[in-house]
Amino acid sequence: MCYPPGGEARTYSKRLPSILETLLSEFGGKLGMSNDGKTEVTNLKDSLNNLRVSTRSLKESSDSIGAGSEEDYNEYNDHEDYKVNEELVREMENVKLAYGDSSLTTREFPMLEVIDVELHLDISFLSHSVCSAWNIQQHIPLTMRMSFSSTSYRFAPPPIKVEVFQANLAPTGFMSQMIKILEQFVRDHWKDEAQYNQQQLKDVNYKKPTTHVTRDGDVASIIDMGFTMQQATNAVKLTKTLDEAIDLLMNHPEKVVGNLSDPEVIKGSLPTSVPKGEDPKKRIPSSRDGLLRQVLEYARIRIPTLPDFCVICDRLHLFSSGLLKPTVCSRELCCFAFQQLGVMADAAEDVATGAEVVDLLVSFAVAASKSARRDLIFDPFPTIVDPQNANNIILGQKQKDFSRLEKMLSKFPSVEQMTKAESMATMVANMDRAEPYSSSLLNWIISSNRSHLVKLNPDRHLKSMSTPFQYLLMSAPPEKDRKFNELKQQYGTIFAFHGSSVENWHSILRNGLKNASGTKLQVNGAAYGSGIYISPNASVSFGYCGASAYGSGSVNKDNKFLGGSSFFCLALCEVINKDIRKSSDIWVSPSEDFVLTRFFFAYPGGMTSVSAHTEQQQFQTEILNTLRYTQ
Repeated sequence: MCYPPGGEARTYSKRLPSILETLLSEFGGKLGMSNDGKTEVTNLKDSLNNLRVSTRSLKESSDSIGAGSEEDYNEYNDHEDYKVNEELVREMENVKLAYGDSSLTTREFPMLEVIDVELHLDISFLSHSVCSAWNIQQHIPLTMRMSFSSTSYRFAPPPIKVEVFQANLAPTGFMSQMIKILEQFVRDHWKDEAQYNQQQLKDVNYKKPTTHVTRDGDVASIIDMGFTMQQATNAVKLTKTLDEAIDLLMNHPEKVVGNLSDPEVIKGSLPTSVPKGEDPKKRIPSSRDGLLRQVLEYARIRIPTLPDFCVICDRLHLFSSGLLKPTVCSRELCCFAFQQLGVMADAAEDVATGAEVVDLLVSFAVAASKSARRDLIFDPFPTIVDPQNANNIILGQKQKDFSRLEKMLSKFPSVEQMTKAESMATMVANMDRAEPYSSSLLNWIISSNRSHLVKLNPDRHLKSMSTPFQYLLMSAPPEKDRKFNELKQQYGTIFAFHGSSVENWHSILRNGLKNASGTKLQVNGAAYGSGIYISPNASVSFGYCGASAYGSGSVNKDNKFLGGSSFFCLALCEVINKDIRKSSDIWVSPSEDFVLTRFFFAYPGGMTSVSAHTEQQQFQTEILNTLRYTQ
């Protein structure tokens, strides 16, 4: 909602103290009637009483400003000296010109000379699977709220914080990461009074920018209809509405042929620059049309490659960039901050909502830690820092203490026992009592998983796979997903299985499928050349799984996946149908970028009879129906 100067917000700011006093009085009285949680209620009532005192002070201040009369109050508010900063007004107009009226709203508090500016970014350019992995909603704008001095704007100090949220949704790790990024961006690009250049305000020849309104949502809608990315962007660039774009594509397809699209125009972006030594994924939008538009466009630039950067230091990950979920890097100071500040979602949420997936992640870690090849394949190795002393490294990359790691893993309770604990605090205390810092290790195992691994509903299972343990497995970040879809439009895709020993999946979920041919990671040879080995036949891929070396009894016997002596895993992938070398049912895709995981299947009882073949029409239909449900 937007309150113009002299509008409703002024009256509201005058009435605010009395409104708060009434609400607090009524709410405090209701709290006094409660018989449950007496300690919590008492503490909350104390907090309310403190707030009531502050509210009365605010009311007294408000009364003194108003001098006790409505006439004086109106005279104060209508004073000719009150005026929203001209540069701020111009910047807000520029945002609306480029992104539409709905892209910016404000809340004004003239008596305080404060204005809240909310920038609303359409994030429909993200796929459904990415939004699901990040716990955000594809069709709800991302709001970035900042509070400024309405009269001084950039003559005043920069805003203390930037709020990032989606309406009516709980905070997420994605939002926390964006808050850190945008707060730093605003601080870096804020100009104080000594530096501030007012030349543009004095320039009588100044012209409003000529830009296109961003229409990422229209592009996404057209692609969903089956058109290519290029056709969609061309049509959107040449029209003003979604209906006009669809009409153009249906009736005059020849007009959208060729490379007409300019991604920066579709985004509404201005020319960008890359600071010396910085990654191009952090390119800075032009400041020509003001800080507000810069913030909005910088957010749009950063979001597609967000997982490539550490959630704490915002530097590129030392290794393994290009996966779906943002996480902390392996630098020890970042790990310490992560464990202390909880920037991303902690283990509690994951244990409560995805116990079977947590069980899998722990199983992969145990298998990798017991492998004869663990120095190579346990990658990344955990970084655990004493929460009381940042200099005390419990586990770290520099000196891999596998003995300590195995001991900590061996004391893990079953995930079933974790979920039955009275509270998460009780679970953490029990784990650390059995083996110090083991709860921190569990949190690392969960939060370092950079793939989106979610249990499929039974009614969406691929019946041909003959296992109840079926999962959606997505690992591509937005930028990689976009490039894959462009290649898909050009060459088409096919489906194929990829089999690998259970000890390798700890690394695969964090680093993605890699071309191990000719490297130290190669196990099965490369008789058919270098690349990612896949097969349309599930039975053939099972041959690459190999028996696990961890044996039985390595962890609590109640774990679903490590209770027996064998455990096999299989992924179903979507593959760009280009340059695949085929020798009967053994296929090799030449590029890691041509292969994306879609489903994961676990067989804790060992190998079973699976006759699934991706070239069979019935199985293809099963795959497409389930994918349609999940995307």
